[in-house]
Amino acid sequence: MRRRLVLAALIIELGCGSGGSGKVSDGSAGGTGGTVGTGGAGTGGSGGTGGSGGTGGSGERSPGTITLRLKLPAGTPYCDQGNTCDPHGHITIRSAAGAFLQRPSFLDCAVRCDTCQKPPCPGVACLPGGFEVRDEELVWDGAHDEGSTCGAPAQQCRVTRFAPPGQYVAVMCATPGSVHQPDGGIMAVCEKAGDRQCVAIPFTFPSPTPVEGRLGAMGSLRCGATACADTEVCVNPCCGGAPPVCIPLGVGTTCPAGATACTAQPSGAPGCIYPCTPPAPFCQPAGKALPAGCSLGKERQAICVCG
Repeated sequence: MRRRLVLAALIIELGCGSGGSGKVSDGSAGGTGGTVGTGGAGTGGSGGTGGSGGTGGSGERSPGTITLRLKLPAGTPYCDQGNTCDPHGHITIRSAAGAFLQRPSFLDCAVRCDTCQKPPCPGVACLPGGFEVRDEELVWDGAHDEGSTCGAPAQQCRVTRFAPPGQYVAVMCATPGSVHQPDGGIMAVCEKAGDRQCVAIPFTFPSPTPVEGRLGAMGSLRCGATACADTEVCVNPCCGGAPPVCIPLGVGTTCPAGATACTAQPSGAPGCIYPCTPPAPFCQPAGKALPAGCSLGKERQAICVCG
C-alpha cells in the first residue's frame, strides 16, 4: 500500500494541473489536486506556503457554485482575433472592490507554490486566426489563482484558492464582427464591425440562481435625464472636496436664493448653507474602470462617495 501511495503522489506531481482541475488543496490534507497529494507535513501542510497558516488566500475548499451566462443578440455576429491556445473566455470576475480574479487554466504553466517548480506544459501548437463568438456559460466554483513566493532564494509562484461567499461582479464582453477567409489566406480572420461591448452584473456567490448578461440591445436603465444601453452602467457622481459649512448671517438678513437656513457652530447663530450640487449622472461602458470613489451597486448603478 505504501508503494502505491508514493507512486500516486509522483504521478500527480509530474502533471500540469490535470489532477486538480484547477482546485489545488495545499492545506493540511496537502497535494496539488488529489486526495492523495504531496502535502501532509510537506510543502502544502498546515504551516506551508498558502496553507491554513501560510500566505494569504481565500480558502482551500469551494463554498459552492454559481452559473454565469453571456447571451448575444440573434442576428448579430461577434468574433475574436487570437490563437488556438487562447481560452477565448468572455466572462471575467471581479471582487466588489474591483480586483480581477484570475481563473486557473491548464495552459498556465507558471511555478506552483505547493511544489515550487514549474510543471511541464502541454505540447500544443498555437495557431493564429479569427474565431466566432457564441453564447457562453461558466459554472464558477470560486477557484482563482493568487500570486505568492516560495523557495530560497524566493521566486514568484501561483496557488489556487477559492473565493469566500460574498458580493462579486461578472463582466461579460464581446466584439461585433464576422469571421471570413481572406483571398490566398490560410487562417480565417475576424473583421470587427464595432467597438467592444461589455455588461457588468453584480451577483452573490454562491447562489442557485443563474446570472445572465445580454449584449447589443438598448436598455431602459434610467440615468438622470437619459437612459443607458445594456452594455453600460450609470455613474452617479458626488461633489467632492470639503463638505459645505454654515455661514453666519448678519442681523436682519435672510438666506439668498439657492441657500438654506442653518445654525452656525459653535456660536449657535443663524446662518446659511449652500448645498453642493453634484454633476449630472452619466452612462459609461461597463468594461471601463469606474471613477475614484465609485463602486457598482444594484441595477448597474455606480454610486460615488467623495471625501
